[in-house]
Amino acid sequence: EHIPLSRVPEEIDEKRLLRFLLDFRRETGAERIAVLGLNPHAGDHGVLGDEERMVEAAIEEANRILCKSGAADYGLCGLPFVGPLVPDTAFTPHMREN
Repeated sequence: EHIPLSRVPEEIDEKRLLRFLLDFRRETGAERIAVLGLNPHAGDHGVLGDEERMVEAAIEEANRILCKSGAADYGLCGLPFVGPLVPDTAFTPHMREN
């Protein structure tokens, strides 16, 4: 969706994010997908926000669903989704290598 940045935190919903992750994976066929956190330092374990807890839960459930559904048979179950990564360092050369 296209929404104002100020509304992003209130729009984060674990079920909608899970659906997005699964759809994104299906559409792209990417083997490994990095998911960024919303807050600086990916929330610092709740110090800077707790939205990342919903992101983490959606990532865990997406990985569980993909592995359970037989994706492992295709070599795609090595935890397709990773994160939430710290947004301000996610695109550094070292992180991009991984």
